[in-house]
Amino acid sequence: MNTKFISILLLMSVLNFHSFSQTLTSNPYSYFGLGIIQNKGFSENAALGSSGIAMPSINNLNSTNPASYVGIDSSSFIFSFGLYGKNSAFETRDNKQSTFDGGLNYIALGFKISRYWAASFGLTPFSSRGYYISSKYPTEGDLSEYQLISTGSGNLSNFYFSNSFKIAKNLSLGANISYLFGSLQNVEQMVYSDPNFKDVEINTTNYFRNFFFDFGLQYKFKVGKNEFYTGLTYNPRQNLNTSYKKIAINGTDTLANIDQGNGNFTIPASVGIGFGANLLDKQLKFMADYKATQWSKSDYHYTVAMLKDSWQINTGVEFVRENKHSNNYWDYVNFRVGYRYENSYLSINTHNLNENAVSLGFGFPLKYNRSKINLSYEYAVMGTTDANLIQERYSRIIIGFTLYDKWFQRLRYD
Repeated sequence: MNTKFISILLLMSVLNFHSFSQTLTSNPYSYFGLGIIQNKGFSENAALGSSGIAMPSINNLNSTNPASYVGIDSSSFIFSFGLYGKNSAFETRDNKQSTFDGGLNYIALGFKISRYWAASFGLTPFSSRGYYISSKYPTEGDLSEYQLISTGSGNLSNFYFSNSFKIAKNLSLGANISYLFGSLQNVEQMVYSDPNFKDVEINTTNYFRNFFFDFGLQYKFKVGKNEFYTGLTYNPRQNLNTSYKKIAINGTDTLANIDQGNGNFTIPASVGIGFGANLLDKQLKFMADYKATQWSKSDYHYTVAMLKDSWQINTGVEFVRENKHSNNYWDYVNFRVGYRYENSYLSINTHNLNENAVSLGFGFPLKYNRSKINLSYEYAVMGTTDANLIQERYSRIIIGFTLYDKWFQRLRYD
């Protein structure tokens, strides 16, 4: 591997740890639970409706299933990172508001250790909180009013180390050893119009951390010249260690400063199944996933919101001609489309906050090797304006860079 490649890798690693302090969402529903849970997968998966449980990693990293990495070529090294931008429009029956979020989204490396063993590690987002809500109320027994401002911020990140093993001719098994960590913050301010009243601020920060384990299987079989894949993922119910810090301030006076530790938050069990097909001499790929999570077993309880079991369907199609005898660049470009439907884990005042998303993308190969620039675009609608609720419509772009290199090659000279 050349030194320039190593320098880029180290630089992006340093930048990425700073970037994960940025908020990945501006959705007011991120107030509940662990915030907005991020879908697994990188730019390629995002263009395919976040599907890919059944598909192996070959020239790209597929983090939707830890069993996928066995598909990496022998002596190959793959480095992947992604930048994202998200423009959201929030709407109620009476108001509209727009926000923009952006930054570095993920970073990962994958490589083959032996013929039967491959590994990957990286840093990815797990969930995010970000919102700003402002409303005005009359002061009781007074003609003045106060403004209640609620803001939220923070992320939970996932540092994972994945091992994938070929345990039979067409069967692979994988496991992720992850460390989830981060904090979620809520700030409530009561700002009075009457100068005789002191403003009140309550700042609560919840800290989360613990190891997390999930597992996967993939099986490949052939029918004629066509290849078919099945996949399974599972994570058992696990706990996050939690603590929180609360500070209450009245004007310049601190009313309370509380540190509380040794709590738990339950991450529920989840199972995913996937199907994939490689057709037309590997020019056409189709994939479909189903995933279900038992969020009703979680520990969070609210008066207006309920955490319920969630499920989602993810589908995608990819086409590439890859005519090795062609000099036309577009014969080597990947074209991707996808669809995603999610029955959210949030129910507000008995209204489910479901999400529909369509996506498309391209994989642009770089000259002389298998490296690619992957561009994905997703348009999604989450929630409803019924019952005075908020609906989010957003467009998200992810630019992913998949850099491919060879390790342990012996040079020969004539």
